[in-house]
Amino acid sequence: MDITVLIITRKRSNLLKRAIASIKSQCFGGTIKILVFVDDCVETLKFLEQEYYADEKISWHFQSRGAEEKSGPARSAYLRNLAVESANSEWVSFLDDDNEFEPFHYSELMRCALINKADAVYCYRQLFYADGTPYCFINGVYPWARNSLQAKEQFERLSKHGIIEKGCNVIRDQIDASEGGVNLVDTNVWLIKREVLLKNKIPDDFTHEDWLNIICEDDKMLQCLIDTNVKIFCNQVPSVKYYLGGYSNVNYVNSITKQNVYSEEWEDEKDLT
Repeated sequence: MDITVLIITRKRSNLLKRAIASIKSQCFGGTIKILVFVDDCVETLKFLEQEYYADEKISWHFQSRGAEEKSGPARSAYLRNLAVESANSEWVSFLDDDNEFEPFHYSELMRCALINKADAVYCYRQLFYADGTPYCFINGVYPWARNSLQAKEQFERLSKHGIIEKGCNVIRDQIDASEGGVNLVDTNVWLIKREVLLKNKIPDDFTHEDWLNIICEDDKMLQCLIDTNVKIFCNQVPSVKYYLGGYSNVNYVNSITKQNVYSEEWEDEKDLT
């Protein structure tokens, strides 16, 4: 049982170090390797070379940017596809550089995969503010939104389907094929056979309508897996620690928490509006 964890990173070495530590602390009987794709950031490359030069389980690749390439779902999809192609393990998994895993993350996912003879499995998430405080939906809004109305509507919709609930910081990622059902699975919660993603590359074309509805690469990847009838199961274990403030939620979550948080992702997102 071998897994390669694929990380895309840029200008966040302190968070990257935390993410890598959570992978290295896994209680897992198989082999876990880490492949980091550095998105055109020399400082991050130097950090990896200094911090992990002697670690045989960690490798990295530097990917430069063209003049028109910016942070966002299209860039992330492109890099994730490259990372999958570069891996050489049976299973692959993704981890954003600002998130981390519980120590039992991969043991529980692999147990679910083996029991169900699945090609892809996923788990639940715990949601936190960037400072580590649990985000428990007590304000009745969903932080992935372009405005307050959309945030409230999404909260009501996802609460109705049992994905979130007020007072709880767990997001129960879900695939529901029934009429009116919700399909929501974040990139970070997957464990997928590499051959599945080689056959189902993540779409990297995004429209302005996608931006308005916060359709990111994880949404398009999930739809590809559903459309091709990949055998998927959920272990219902909240083993991903997801921190708010990344590309998909930085603008709205910072406004509701009144934090003045600058990030390059926020600057790039303004270019997409």
